[in-house]
Amino acid sequence: ATAYNPLERGQAEVTNREFKRILERKVDQSHKDWLIRLDKALWAYQNAFKTLIGIFSYQLVYGKAFSLLVMLENKT
Repeated sequence: ATAYNPLERGQAEVTNREFKRILERKVDQSHKDWLIRLDKALWAYQNAFKTLIGIFSYQLVYGKAFSLLVMLENKT
């Protein structure tokens, strides 16, 4: 068995609350599409800048900044 660590428990609660907030914004009123939105919500959470630690979560885990590939359309 692992020892109870209140600091880790608090961080888990904060993470769950933030992740729930992202899902609530993206899932429709019927809540039928939550599973479809789950992977995008997780990606958004993982790649959000964390002001408390001053770094992106991805950067903390992988030691490098993530690359976001975007295609730009030229409307000339």
